Amino acid sequence: MFIEAEKAFVKEVFPKLASITNITPYSREYLNRLMLHPEYYTHIYARILTYAQSASPFQKITTLMDYGGGTGLLSAFALFAGIPHVYYVDIFPDATSDAQRIGAHLQLQANRYLNGEMQSLPAQVDAIVSMDVIEHIYHLPTFFKNSVLYHPHAVHAHSTGANPYHPVIRRRLQLMQYTNEWKGQKPPPGAKPTDIFEPYIRIRKQLIHQQFPFIKPDDLQQLSIASRGLQQEDIFAMVTQFLETGSMPKPLSHPTNTCNPLNGNWSERLLTLREIRHVAAPFHLSVKLKTIGYNPNKKSTMAKVAAQLLNMVGSVCGPYIHPLMVFLMTPDDAPSSNPPVPPPAPQ
Repeated sequence: MFIEAEKAFVKEVFPKLASITNITPYSREYLNRLMLHPEYYTHIYARILTYAQSASPFQKITTLMDYGGGTGLLSAFALFAGIPHVYYVDIFPDATSDAQRIGAHLQLQANRYLNGEMQSLPAQVDAIVSMDVIEHIYHLPTFFKNSVLYHPHAVHAHSTGANPYHPVIRRRLQLMQYTNEWKGQKPPPGAKPTDIFEPYIRIRKQLIHQQFPFIKPDDLQQLSIASRGLQQEDIFAMVTQFLETGSMPKPLSHPTNTCNPLNGNWSERLLTLREIRHVAAPFHLSVKLKTIGYNPNKKSTMAKVAAQLLNMVGSVCGPYIHPLMVFLMTPDDAPSSNPPVPPPAPQ
């Protein structure tokens, strides 16, 4: 169903993206990047939906939520491939407005574009899917709690390029996280208004100093380091606890994972299957790990052959070779017997 729709979507829909003008610079820049590799991105959409459908009890999806939908192209592909009811959800107003305009331009409009959280949807869904979202969600327990509370029968398929098992990807993302935490960076073309580019530790230090100006410099430095991975409200709670107990909190165990202190947006958070299962287990969600391989539609013959060979090896080695992971989740009222977990990814 979804694999069959790939070529038609690339041929009929992708060319229309070039003529969309009434969207934000961020969305325009994002679409420009997608248009460089339309076959590959469409293949990712198809694999996400295929995995979700395979996990559905009836092997069919009739009502879908595209969570953190961004430009809305995953929603558009789902509609194009025949899913009758598609709901788009994103917390960013600009993204939601842009997705509506893009859907209208493509004549593939979701049943509803919701700026907010999933609990505001008027109907329950069969599946909740996302692309490059789960690694940015600040508090995953809240996400899983709401998904089970408001959509108890939904299966999940969340793809992410933040792959902690792949040594090259892990090293590249850890360097990016280190830069965000300690050095900051220049705003890229079409950056979101909500993005910040100062070093995260500097922002946390400023927040703590403004709220607690009496804290000693040494304590301020240690608290700024210990609060990595927390957003403003939780930073203040941590400092308050320190002032009450005198006990310095322990920093995040992961060496580089960090988040925007103002909105909690994680910087490509590296999460293993074991960690996702640990968070999802209290909500009776069983989790499996699937993968998506490299783009085989390369222009040069050498690159195409290399991608094909890596994908063949990746069919055996999974996330240690394949670049993209998909966390596939199914609700289960009883404790589930999960398949073996890969060994912890090296940090």
